[in-house]
Amino acid sequence: MAHSLDIKNKAISLRELGKSLSYISKKINVPKSTVSGWVSGTQLSSEVLKNISDNRVIAQQKVNLVKKKRKDFLQTKLENTVKQQLFNMPVSAELLKTICAILFWTEGSKSGSFVSFINSDPKMISLFLYTLRHSFNIDESKLRGLVHVHEYHNEGKIKEYWSQVSGISLNQFNKSYKKTNTGKRKKEGYLGSFRVRYYDVTVARELTAIYTMLPEVLKIGL
Repeated sequence: MAHSLDIKNKAISLRELGKSLSYISKKINVPKSTVSGWVSGTQLSSEVLKNISDNRVIAQQKVNLVKKKRKDFLQTKLENTVKQQLFNMPVSAELLKTICAILFWTEGSKSGSFVSFINSDPKMISLFLYTLRHSFNIDESKLRGLVHVHEYHNEGKIKEYWSQVSGISLNQFNKSYKKTNTGKRKKEGYLGSFRVRYYDVTVARELTAIYTMLPEVLKIGL
């Protein structure tokens, strides 16, 4: 389809003002591919080029915002679904003991004579101790805590923090383990890692037996 010279000139004028190909195409009702050919040799001023660049940045920011909102919506929907499933799941002593055993299996020391678990995530520490305390009739006096800190940490505040997280008294903390730091990098907000030990060989052996037998019980071929 042939187009008038006026239409072509209008397309060029709009392009010189920094309008996008999509905008021009809609404005003059001409296919974008045709518009592109018409304006391909158009000289644009530095100010117009800057405006085009700025508009692209703004457009990309809008796209990113839409993507983030979509991602957040899907994440919230998933979390609500999982939360509902978990709330409806009966929590038995056997389940808690199994969770405790799996945590011990993944992040614990396998000495065999005591239970040991270390992590830098306070939720992991809290979950492990919750399952341990609700799975066994433990003696709180046999619990020990130890913090792993860097030289730049305030040891007193770190120990107080982990004492609150774990519910273990500070007088049951062992001497802190201080890791050397090159000084090149500091992890802002990092509160070290925490190791909890429970000195009871019977509990340690039972947890070991549970995670050892799990593959067989679930009929996982290994």
